Formats: sequence, C-alpha cells, structure tokens
Amino acid sequence: MRAEPDATALELPRLSLRGVSKRFGSLAAVEGITLDVRRGEFLSLLGPSGCGKSTVLHMIAGFERPDAGTIEIDGRPVTGPGKDRLVIFQEPGLMPWLTVAENAGFGLPRKPRELYEETVRNLLRLVHLERFGEMLPHQLSGGMKQRAALARAIAVDPDVLLMDEPFAALDPQTREMLHGDLQEIWMGTRKTVVFVTHSVEEAVRLSDRVAILATHPGRVRRVIPIDLPHPRDFNSAEIAGIRREIREEMREEMAAIARGRDGAPGPERR
Repeated sequence: MRAEPDATALELPRLSLRGVSKRFGSLAAVEGITLDVRRGEFLSLLGPSGCGKSTVLHMIAGFERPDAGTIEIDGRPVTGPGKDRLVIFQEPGLMPWLTVAENAGFGLPRKPRELYEETVRNLLRLVHLERFGEMLPHQLSGGMKQRAALARAIAVDPDVLLMDEPFAALDPQTREMLHGDLQEIWMGTRKTVVFVTHSVEEAVRLSDRVAILATHPGRVRRVIPIDLPHPRDFNSAEIAGIRREIREEMREEMAAIARGRDGAPGPERR
C-alpha cells in the first residue's frame, strides 16, 4: 500500500486549471474546465468520444493554448511544452533505430558511462524488460513497447505524467498486466498523473479521483473520489458501488447526447 502524501503538500495543487476553454473554428471543444490535481495524485479524465479529454491533456502538455482560462504547474503558467511534463500516447513513439536500453536511457542527463548503464538497468528492471535491453522496437510486442515508453518517462523524471489512452490498443490481458506495472511505478515514484481513458474499469482500478466529462462542449460533469488503497480488490462491495455510480453518470450523459442536448452536470464530490 502506498504511503499517504504529506497533508501540507496536498493543500497545494501540483496542477491547476481555471475556467479553461478551447475552440476549433466554430466548435467549442471544452468550456470552463476547472480542476486541481494534487501532488502525487492519480486523476483520470473519463468521458465519451468528443468530450475533450485529449484536448484538455494537450493543453496541459502545452501543445495547445487555451482560448480562455489559465493552466498552472506549481503556480507557474503553462505557456508551452516543458521538462516538467511528459506525455505517453497510445503509440509508444520509440525510436526504431535505438535498442530498448537506448530508448529507455535517451532522456537521462549526462553522467559517467558506468553510472548511466546502471541507471538504465534499473529502469528496465522496474518495467520488467531487463532481458530485452538489446532488442529493437520492431521485435517487441505492443505491451513491451509501452513498458519501454514508461521506462523512458521515468528516466526523464517529469513532475507531471500525462497519459493519453496509452493501453487502449492492447489486448485485455496485456492491459491488465500494464495496469499493475503502472501502479507499481506510480506508488514507488509518487508522480502526479493525469490519465485519459474511455474505460470505467481502468479509471476505477488506477485513480484517486475520476473526473467525468460531459460533451458538446466538453466540461466537468462530476468528480468522483476513490478513497481505497492500492492494489484494489475488484470483487469488493466498495469497488462495485463506485463502478455503478460512474456507469450511471456515463449512462445519463450518453442518454443526453442521444436526446440531442447537453447532459446536466451533477454535483461534484471531493
């Protein structure tokens, strides 16, 4: 079980969004997004296609600039990409001409060769790729490629890890294994994580809180906390209740979309 973050640190958000809106031409992609993400917290953005989950993530990353509102990391405005944030996409983005070990160590600062090699070995051990360091990306399965991408992210050591449906293309068994790997890494490093997903099960398994987004335009419908220790027992009554609660919110939102009008945001729980 991971240790609880320091109470004082929890009062100061690592990441803060205030009234964030974004348009693409005549389309209002997101409108009035306000969220705080605490240090060491794992927050999932969950919602139907078109609700702006990835748009929000890209604005946090600095790839897109909001048309209104502010985004801050540790009180500093986000004006573009920075070393304090790193994005893992559905496509791992490994450099095909580099070995797994070289990809994992690509973002490491300059250091003596012996220390560099030891660090890379530790990274590969952390993601269970220690036997595959000399292989090239095309020789790996999809799950192994994402493990290598995780190793590279840990090497860069960002303050905020942004994950845009990184496991969506994987088979269920591989996805479940990577959930375990990600939890282990997160519990060990205490990174702040913002995770985009379509999956209720994935959000419940991994998150401290789940922000459910409504659509047309994208906005926060409800934020649901999951105050349960990791790893989680998916057979427990508590987990079953949370899954039902989130699914009901999603059903209401999908019904609103089908009726051709916006879903009415529900109350936020903290």
